[in-house]
Amino acid sequence: MYTITDCRPDGALPRVAAAHVLRAQQRVVASGAPATERASGAAASLAAGIACFRKGDLPAAHVHFRAAGRLRPDHPDGPRWLARTLRGLSRQAEAVAAWLRVLSILPEDFEALLRCGEAGVQGAAGADHPPGIISLADAETCLLRAAALRPADVRPLRLLAQHYLWSGRLDAARQLLCEALVGAPRAVALWQLVLELIGACYGPGLKSRVLRRMWQRFAGAPDRTDRLFLADVLAATGAVERARRLLEPLVGQGAAAEQGSAAGQGAARAQVLQRLGLLALAQGQVALASSYARRPEAPDALIDAVAACAAHQRLHHAGGGLSHPSSPNLLPHELPTHDWISSWLAGIDRIRRSRRPLAYEARPGAILHVLNSLGAGGTERQCALLAGQQKAQGREVEVICTDPRRGGRGAFFRNGLRQAGVRVATLADYAAVAAGVTHKVPLLAEPPEPVRGLVNLREIAHLAAAIMELRPEVVQAWTPQAAAHAALAGIIAGVPRVVMRGGSIAPGRRDGDDEGERARHAVMRRLLRAALADRSVILANNSSRNLADWLDWLGLEADVLGARAITVPNGIDADWLRGPGLGRVCPGSMFPGHGRPGFGSALHRRYGIAPDAIVIGGVMRLEREKDPELWLEVVARLCGRHPALHGLLIGCGRLRPLLEAEVHRRGLAGRITLAGMVAGDLADHYDRLAVLLLTSHFEGLPNVLIEAQARGVPVVAPDVGGVAEAMQAGETGLLVSCREPRDLAAAVTTLLGDEARRLAMGSAGRNFAARFAPEAVTARWEAVYGRSSA
Repeated sequence: MYTITDCRPDGALPRVAAAHVLRAQQRVVASGAPATERASGAAASLAAGIACFRKGDLPAAHVHFRAAGRLRPDHPDGPRWLARTLRGLSRQAEAVAAWLRVLSILPEDFEALLRCGEAGVQGAAGADHPPGIISLADAETCLLRAAALRPADVRPLRLLAQHYLWSGRLDAARQLLCEALVGAPRAVALWQLVLELIGACYGPGLKSRVLRRMWQRFAGAPDRTDRLFLADVLAATGAVERARRLLEPLVGQGAAAEQGSAAGQGAARAQVLQRLGLLALAQGQVALASSYARRPEAPDALIDAVAACAAHQRLHHAGGGLSHPSSPNLLPHELPTHDWISSWLAGIDRIRRSRRPLAYEARPGAILHVLNSLGAGGTERQCALLAGQQKAQGREVEVICTDPRRGGRGAFFRNGLRQAGVRVATLADYAAVAAGVTHKVPLLAEPPEPVRGLVNLREIAHLAAAIMELRPEVVQAWTPQAAAHAALAGIIAGVPRVVMRGGSIAPGRRDGDDEGERARHAVMRRLLRAALADRSVILANNSSRNLADWLDWLGLEADVLGARAITVPNGIDADWLRGPGLGRVCPGSMFPGHGRPGFGSALHRRYGIAPDAIVIGGVMRLEREKDPELWLEVVARLCGRHPALHGLLIGCGRLRPLLEAEVHRRGLAGRITLAGMVAGDLADHYDRLAVLLLTSHFEGLPNVLIEAQARGVPVVAPDVGGVAEAMQAGETGLLVSCREPRDLAAAVTTLLGDEARRLAMGSAGRNFAARFAPEAVTARWEAVYGRSSA
């Protein structure tokens, strides 16, 4: 295991890095070349490598950086660029060794400390780093040193805080962020991180209250800098419109309202105009930003930014090449009347109505699945199951994750897919091809920074590059953002069939969304509507209720889409249908380890559950939308009524520290167990349950309900989303009309008091779950792929 001493000049290098340095030194000595010649050769190799890296040709860059390192083993630039390249190639162990080599030359290198710390904490989370490459203690030390080097850069603090939260150290995360705020109370990026974590752990309500308190304190402050700070925080959290409304009155104030010299007053107004203009651009309102840039006090930086955005917007209409005017004389006098997104979507519509610039001949049987990540979620499970089943049927299948992280919690299903023969990639694997895509389709060229956050053109270009390379018959995308981007890329490339599989709830339907989320959802809605204008695109969902909700949110009637609005239920692994205690595992199963005889007693010993306990289970991510706090409240009530009852909650997430604290506060540490993540023997856990309790705020077609019924476990769930379609109310479980703890506890009590009915429900559940067999569900998808778009 490498230790922090490896980062010091007097510490021994890790074996991997030491051997590399030794070989490099031997080659340099053997060459006998003068030092100046070696330095010149190293500089040339480095320049060539950087050029390849920026073009996305990572294999070629790797060769050049290796050569630079051999010629100058004592210079940090070679191993630094080599580490960046290896990281892009997913060769994580070698990348970390290269970063450690940088630290042996420059012990206080910020990027090397950040990446070594990242490797350690992600390794603790089960990422792609081999065990022991960086110890967890050393990773924390690296991140703390990086944070001290650059207090304004919140990336080290973000990694540390997230690591503390995921490992249950909520107090450590709170202390870390509080100390950082004491040291830098006006650091906007730090406040953005704090508010993000507050929203994730304590809910949007507390986040809104914090922002409201900040508004009360700073919005009416006489000091202009207070309002500028508040506007920056609001903008960073996505509340761009509120930030703009806050700053508008400052522009209208006369000179008398400003203190100080005329030059000082002009500089103050320039600050306000700069922010207002950039906020307008962040909303895509180029014409409004231009009005700010025309003011006499407008800074050159704003004028240049508006000119660049206007030039990019004209590209949407003209279809020509990009230009980025920087002179004030080139500020456009006639801007398009539409906002930036409207003009960009108009460009997409012109492509849709004409010849597709990336048109290709599809390979029969090739399918591309697109989703954010392969984390341990229901949508990810469905994608993995379908892709594996399609591969078994002879299809050519690839899964692309838009999240650049290849490991950790985002890769839960990755290894299972690879074992099934499914190729798994990320967008980085298509970076080199994407450069050619933007050349052919200038509409996908990277926009100027102020409008870059509106539409992720880089992601769309990379997906279009993947489509060009793979030439699939079908592109199926599984999450709203991935669906919008994949569908637009598919339209540009002329994919024969694109399936956008909506999530459990339409993005704009969640309670508690803040202004930033509402703005992002509004953009997503426009992108999805634009995609559905093409007859190759299908909107799918796993329940009819949620499909209707999506159509309502999109403002579309079902008869407008006709056969292009469809419902396909979730599938479950075939092993789940083999019944408890049979010990049979399907060859190639992605979820092995089901139903081992005698395993129940081992589970009871593992969790300290009494042999005769009645176990009430929950299987969920410990996140707000699943409401594990409600599950805990219901089970706590039941524990008070049933002395033999034990609660078993399976899953991980950011709410775990809060749940653990609540279990201890209630004195139920011996009655309620938080099992954490369970992978290989999840079905064995189901087999020990008397009842499965679901408490989600919203759902699609809940996998956990289908899985529980397949194992003969009765279910209790509130009537939200597609829950009613995932069970037979009164036959395989009890459907509760509301999410009140009293009503859910009463339903569980009803089943516990009637063993005969509970057993009958278990038997009916196994029969009901058979309709979700993978073969049947895959056949439904095949019908969708071949369905006429007429």
